Amino acid sequence: MEFEKSKYSRSEEPLFSYHHDDVKGKKFLALHVRGSSRKEVLDRNEKQFVYFLHEGGLYSWTYLNEESKKDKIKFVSETSSLHFDQIKDGLFIFLKDQKDKDDKLVEQQIMLLRTNFSQY
Repeated sequence: MEFEKSKYSRSEEPLFSYHHDDVKGKKFLALHVRGSSRKEVLDRNEKQFVYFLHEGGLYSWTYLNEESKKDKIKFVSETSSLHFDQIKDGLFIFLKDQKDKDDKLVEQQIMLLRTNFSQY
């Protein structure tokens, strides 16, 4: 059986794009996407959001409407994590370094990120 690409997938216009400079030129490591609740049986008015993990920084973008595609990616926090861990829906952990004035590592902190992108 020959696989027909057009039957099983299709590429559309980008949902969102950002520039390399928006993330200080840092390497992309991971992302997490939560879809909108608008098609669920009970619409809790949760908006689609995306977290982008780049070396040294965690960023986000939220889709509110078509105009959101023009928004800039938003800086959330510095991080030393190489991956982004979800504990449960809307709750994440990541690692953050605390350094002294000489840029020497003093301690590492496990940070909790709580997400609530509902419009109610």
